Amino acid sequence: MKGVRILSGVVVVLLLVTMFANSLWLLPAIDAINRGVSDLHLQIAEQARTSLLSSLAEVSDALNEAADLVGFRPQEAEETLSRFLKNNPSIEEASFISMGGFELVKVSRRQFIARSDLRSRKGEASFESIISGAADEYDGPVFFSPLAEPLIEVSVPVRSASGVIVGVLSVENNLRFVWDLMSNIRVGERGRVYVIDQNKNLIADPNPSIVLRGENLAYRAIVNKVASGRVADGLSADDSYVNFQGEQVFAVAIPVEKLGWGVIVEENLSDAFSSRRRLIVFAGIFLVVAFALLAILLWNIRSLVKLFRELDLEKRQTSAIVSNLTDGLVEYTEDFRIILMNPAAEQIMGVKAGDAVGRKFEPKDSTEEKLSSFARVLFPILVEDAKAVRSADERYKIIELKIHHPLERDLQVITVPILNEAGRIVSYLKVIRDVTREKAIARTKSEFISLAAHQLRTPLSAIKWTLRMIIDGDAGPVTPEAKNLLMTGFRSNDRMISLVNDLLDVARIEEGRFGYKFKPGDVTEIINSLMASIMPFAKESGVELNFAPPSEALPEIVFDAEKFSLALNNLIDNSIRYSKHPGARVDIRAYVEGGFVRIDVEDNGIGIAEGHMPKLFSKFSRGPNAIKEYTEGSGLGLFIVKNIIKRHGGDVMVKSEEGRGSVFSLTLPLDPNQIPPVSEVYEDS
Repeated sequence: MKGVRILSGVVVVLLLVTMFANSLWLLPAIDAINRGVSDLHLQIAEQARTSLLSSLAEVSDALNEAADLVGFRPQEAEETLSRFLKNNPSIEEASFISMGGFELVKVSRRQFIARSDLRSRKGEASFESIISGAADEYDGPVFFSPLAEPLIEVSVPVRSASGVIVGVLSVENNLRFVWDLMSNIRVGERGRVYVIDQNKNLIADPNPSIVLRGENLAYRAIVNKVASGRVADGLSADDSYVNFQGEQVFAVAIPVEKLGWGVIVEENLSDAFSSRRRLIVFAGIFLVVAFALLAILLWNIRSLVKLFRELDLEKRQTSAIVSNLTDGLVEYTEDFRIILMNPAAEQIMGVKAGDAVGRKFEPKDSTEEKLSSFARVLFPILVEDAKAVRSADERYKIIELKIHHPLERDLQVITVPILNEAGRIVSYLKVIRDVTREKAIARTKSEFISLAAHQLRTPLSAIKWTLRMIIDGDAGPVTPEAKNLLMTGFRSNDRMISLVNDLLDVARIEEGRFGYKFKPGDVTEIINSLMASIMPFAKESGVELNFAPPSEALPEIVFDAEKFSLALNNLIDNSIRYSKHPGARVDIRAYVEGGFVRIDVEDNGIGIAEGHMPKLFSKFSRGPNAIKEYTEGSGLGLFIVKNIIKRHGGDVMVKSEEGRGSVFSLTLPLDPNQIPPVSEVYEDS
């Protein structure tokens, strides 16, 4: 209770200090926000000014280029000026003026220019300032067309090839393009940028109708300020005004010195200072919340103490679980520095946690006998016989490997990334399972199946040939009744031999000694051979068997013809056995799809129940409708098919609907580099 009282006192003091600190930072923070809002809007104004000057500079460059062309080829002046107008949409009119001040050539967008329309420009500022050498470019004041559109007159000298001034090129530049420039600059949700000329007339605004009605903004203090060449930062009381929409706005302005214009940025006052308003509201809420927190914290201190105790208990329980797990656990960082290691990991790898935790491991540690097993687990790439195992979750990597210290063991190592709340990997956890016993049991099972199958095959073969000889009458005459009985036994014996052969194939697949022999071959040839051998069985079963040869010859691929023939034969045999009804048919197609040769075996038989699909390629797995249709099947055929095709680097796909039929598809890669270097057992779980 004493600790609780002390903690309560500390909380009260901290809250009082926080309240005092809140009053100290609020005013400077408001001032900083005001300055930040001003700077932001000044940056927007500078962006608008830069964009404006850049666009005017582009027109100036184009004008000087046209002047050079006129100076070099004065006889082509009219064609040059026409092309200049075409390439510069903002230019309304262009005139080539002689040294005497008379227009020699004039082109216009608004009207056709006759010789009688040419006039003297002598005495005009646009001509005299260039001829006198007072300026290399003349930018006149803004004036308005009869349509109330703002224009500006720009003049540059026309020089001959020798550099001598031979005339003046003068144009009227329509400033409508400035409207688009200002429209493309965003100022919050409702703000705007506009431009005024030297006479304080509005010449550019996102709303062209305001410009066209000829607004003079001399009544705004900020306009007078910027027209006099001063920057308005918006922080003076007279910088704010009520705009055309009736809104009180925050505004800043910067002059365009070269032209005597001004760029003004305005935004709704409430929008511009929304952060300041939120700050003030936040400060008020903070004070209210501070008092509420005082009550809440005092009320919950006891709950926190209880929670800390529960967390400590949970930590101890978790530690006890980790310590007593039979699987080894090793947690480490990205640079392989060990964070955690449980007793099971110590026992499996013969390394004490005290020698590993905190240490940074490197591949070279595998040369040290004491640490060799630990290093092999951390760096499985060092293990020659390490084998990757498929995982249902791609985030986890499963490796099977063998260690030799302190004992020879078969291990299955699962690597799990540990993520923080942001989803970033902070460490890795290796779960180390000692699968030595499971491996030994699997080997024993496989060896038993192989041995039993071998032992059964010899007497079954002898029985088969004995029955065959008796049926054929080699041992004397046989009555028809006896012959029927002998044929029943002969067929049953044949099914037993087929089952034994399937068991031997499964055992060889699981032991990795199925004996694949890959070499180039023709898939179509294999299919035709199978068709010839299986056609009698199809006819006997009343099933129409068809193979549609591809329109173009299939490319030669690398495969094991014998194993592939076994896989395809299993599929065709299944389709025939489970399609024995009037109108039954099995269709086989072969074609190239992507980088694979694809073979489809389609039937209209009994189909596969949807609930059985996940277990379709498991050993001894048969659907209820399949068992009812054909009781003698072993359930090994599809397991063998999938493993043969997977060993070739291909895949087996199936589409089926119960009662409607099935389509089994095999794929074999065209590229032999896709054939896996080693075999792996595939079985649906």
